[in-house]
Amino acid sequence: MITVAILAFFCVPQDADALVKSAEAKARNRDFNGAIADYTKALEINPQLQKVWFQRAMLKTYSNDDQGAIADYGKAVEVDPAYGLAWFNRGLLRLGRKDHDDAISDLTKAIDLKPTDADTYFNRGNAFAAKGDHDRAVRDYTKSIELKPKYASAYIYRGDCLARRGDPIGAMLDFSKAIEMNPKDAEAYYFRAYAQYDRQAWADAKADFQKAYDLNALSGFRNDYAQLRLWIVRTRLGDPDAGKSLKEYIAKERRGRPDDWVSTIAGFLLGDVKEGHFEAAAGAKVQISDFHFYAGVKRAISKDAAGAKDHFQKCLAIAEAADTPEHVSALMELELAQKTK
Repeated sequence: MITVAILAFFCVPQDADALVKSAEAKARNRDFNGAIADYTKALEINPQLQKVWFQRAMLKTYSNDDQGAIADYGKAVEVDPAYGLAWFNRGLLRLGRKDHDDAISDLTKAIDLKPTDADTYFNRGNAFAAKGDHDRAVRDYTKSIELKPKYASAYIYRGDCLARRGDPIGAMLDFSKAIEMNPKDAEAYYFRAYAQYDRQAWADAKADFQKAYDLNALSGFRNDYAQLRLWIVRTRLGDPDAGKSLKEYIAKERRGRPDDWVSTIAGFLLGDVKEGHFEAAAGAKVQISDFHFYAGVKRAISKDAAGAKDHFQKCLAIAEAADTPEHVSALMELELAQKTK
């Protein structure tokens, strides 16, 4: 009789609530695989548990199973179309996977359900910006700032979009607002430096590039390009030590082979690499765009307006580099080249 009772106990289907509690306990102990297994069993018993679909999706995200998480968030909103956080989370995952159109669709649904959430507008703005739709991105960043006036990241990203739309003054004002909120934000100084450059405020650009570097919080890539721009603005300001400073930076900070791309650009600016070799070293489209931008700058500095104009126009013709600072600055440089004919 006891044996029969034991067998009967193990044959009874497990309760979904008990499985959910077990999964939550395992998740707290970071046993994500065990938690996912328990959530899966609970969903087999009751597939209408939208919060369980949501929780399993989050665990799959932690386990680097983005595709599985996207599918689970889809199930959550299928069961409960008003589940705003599920729409939001799926939108973020799709944004991270560069599935911009679907990300915009999900984040728009989240906004429809909760139109007062600044983060949702901000992330939809990121998706629009990634697609190159800077007008819609600016509108979303503006809305996020209206909802959260101290949203420093929204000011930075809106400033970046304004710069790409050819509004360096508006961009500079946004970056300045972000700096006002956080005076140690190296990225805000870095981006404001480009806006100062693009409005031809060489001394202000110099100060901002130097400040961004001195804060010691930029990536190596951004430090490298800040130093290249510092050479340009210091040279334009007549600073005799511009070349010395760039050469010291490349020797001390540059990692990798001495003939890598940034070192090649620096060598060209310093006169150690001839223009033909610089052009031959360019491989990817973005590097070709870099070549034309920096070659154009050197021509402009040497008062060769026609040569500068030709290089800047070729830089702008490379669609694959349309979102780079060099591409954006080439527009301003063309205007400057025209003035110095």
